[in-house]
Amino acid sequence: MLRLNDDEHPNEYVVFITAIKDEQERFAKDYLNRIAAMVFPIMKNNGFGVTSLDEVTYNSQFWGRNWNKGECVELVLRDARGRWLPFEFVMDVFLHELCHIWRGPHDKVFYNHLARLRQELTELYAKSYKGPGKYMTWDSFPLAEVVGGLRSVAYQGVTLTPSAPYGIELCGGSLQRKRNKRRATGSRVGKQKSTKVGQKLGSDLDERKNMLRSTSKPQAKSNRGREARLLAAVKRTGSESQGSTELPPTAKQKTLNNFIVID
Repeated sequence: MLRLNDDEHPNEYVVFITAIKDEQERFAKDYLNRIAAMVFPIMKNNGFGVTSLDEVTYNSQFWGRNWNKGECVELVLRDARGRWLPFEFVMDVFLHELCHIWRGPHDKVFYNHLARLRQELTELYAKSYKGPGKYMTWDSFPLAEVVGGLRSVAYQGVTLTPSAPYGIELCGGSLQRKRNKRRATGSRVGKQKSTKVGQKLGSDLDERKNMLRSTSKPQAKSNRGREARLLAAVKRTGSESQGSTELPPTAKQKTLNNFIVID
């Protein structure tokens, strides 16, 4: 991945690195940079990619979590008192979360793969590898003595204190974020296919008779409809026997051929 004007970025396979915004943010950001730098060869060899590597506050549930197979990996860097965790411990937690990109459940397959990643990390330690470029040494790493030597160090007026991990699950699991399903807009939204069986209008004779006699229902605009209404009106008034209202022979024949009138 090409990064312009970003010489400080330690690992091209980690897109964003974010620390908690407080008075120790710059130390936490440097710590995360060192973690990402150390694991660069391992991520390259195994095809791992992380969109966002974030520090999270201390909690009683986990030291690390993986969201959506590498979309976000969260790491705890400080304990309940704000003391820094050992580098090798945080590094091992990060390896564990990286392994979740490849395998979700904590089963035998997962731990076999994690063992191979730990072996790769051990080989890097043996070579005194600490990261690419300027990250190859810890000369400019304020937390170097704290997270490596487990002793308090004063740096630019700030006392940095180490911590040993205890009593908490290593991993919070391989998790999936619940995405909000946005309802699409368009002409098809809200339309449901009808499951009712259609019936031809007027196929029921009783219903058809009621429709012909009703004046409240919509009336057909076709010639057949007008003729049907006229025939019904003639029958209601009883004037069908009068010659003055007799339908023309052709019209009468057409009406009787297309409609069934029930008395």
